[in-house]
Amino acid sequence: MSLSYLYLTKDYALVCADSRMCGTLSNKKKVVMNDTAKKLYICGNSIIFLTGQCVTATNAYADISEIIATGNIDLEQIRAILQRHNNAFVRQLLEKGMMAQYLDDGLLVTLGLSLTTLVDGSPVNYYFQSSHNEFEPQISICEDGCEGQNLIQGAIKGDWDPGLDVWGQANEGLYNDRVEFIRALYRHANDAQVGGELTVYRLDKDGVELVLIEPIPDKKKYVYLSGNLQMLSGTINWSGVNSDPATGTALSAAQVAQASASAANNALSQFKGDIGFTTIGSQYVISPNIIGNKIYASRELAQQYIGTDAIGTIRGAHIVSSSITGGNINVDTDLTVGNNINIGSPSYTGAKNIRFDNGAVIKGQNTDMLISARALDIQGQYINFIGATFIDFGNIPVRNLAVTAKWG
Repeated sequence: MSLSYLYLTKDYALVCADSRMCGTLSNKKKVVMNDTAKKLYICGNSIIFLTGQCVTATNAYADISEIIATGNIDLEQIRAILQRHNNAFVRQLLEKGMMAQYLDDGLLVTLGLSLTTLVDGSPVNYYFQSSHNEFEPQISICEDGCEGQNLIQGAIKGDWDPGLDVWGQANEGLYNDRVEFIRALYRHANDAQVGGELTVYRLDKDGVELVLIEPIPDKKKYVYLSGNLQMLSGTINWSGVNSDPATGTALSAAQVAQASASAANNALSQFKGDIGFTTIGSQYVISPNIIGNKIYASRELAQQYIGTDAIGTIRGAHIVSSSITGGNINVDTDLTVGNNINIGSPSYTGAKNIRFDNGAVIKGQNTDMLISARALDIQGQYINFIGATFIDFGNIPVRNLAVTAKWG
């Protein structure tokens, strides 16, 4: 979470933030990830405070800073950018089934951005937050007669902690110096979620000035996540993560990676149980049984689906299918056909051949058939020519042919 305190007057603004990044364990216990998170950014004469899910906020800032740098602050464009990045993060939570856990941890604010800038020489604050009407900006300005506004912004339990507001109202008058009051506020708020360093910037007509950077004393010893995070392969060493927002990126990526790896491992275990003795290589699949709607082995289909014109090979003792389509089907042993062998189609009139080695050929075209062989033997006790009007042997001599004439 993050805590930002903003003191807004007509002539100047003080913008403050801590630097602690926290996480939530499975038992709901808050732990400190690091105390060096960057939450305040200076862009020209503007100060930007980021809160919520660190990776989402950092990515959104990269897009928004380009708009602010032009000097033309388009609130609707900023709102649209925040909405887009927030939707992407929420979609990831839903896809991973982690939304309920995220809400249960009290992290209701997935993204928030506070922009303090100058309008006509006076500071104005625009606060965009995911839990407030789809990032509709809340505008704060101190007009004539305004002695100063105290604004507490951030993501403590989803918004700002009302207890801090009550404490501030009760104790503000005890401090003559505004910076001393800010010190006391952050020391009072200190816990596993608020800590690290306190940074205070001042914004007025002359620009941005750094007022203070100092440690926030811890009230007690908090739990720090340190050492190595063991994954399925490799580790993340937290001692090697610096103060860059990449710390949050590493944590978020590790959490997503762990969830994805767990799901993949479960799926792989189930898959291994199903495939038995099947071996899948980069160029082949070896299995006792392959059952599928279509198995492609032709040059054209290989080009279409896998980008190569190589002809595939299907080898196996038994191929059971309602349809086998391919450029060439080679059967090295015996071919058993349960019903019919249909060669060609009724709409195609080209010749079809059944060739025996390099010699005899049975050629069919339309309703005609040609049997070509060096020697043709027809054996059988009875040979019937059914429906024949005539039999023409040409000039070929016919020997030992006994024909019984049937008349009538």
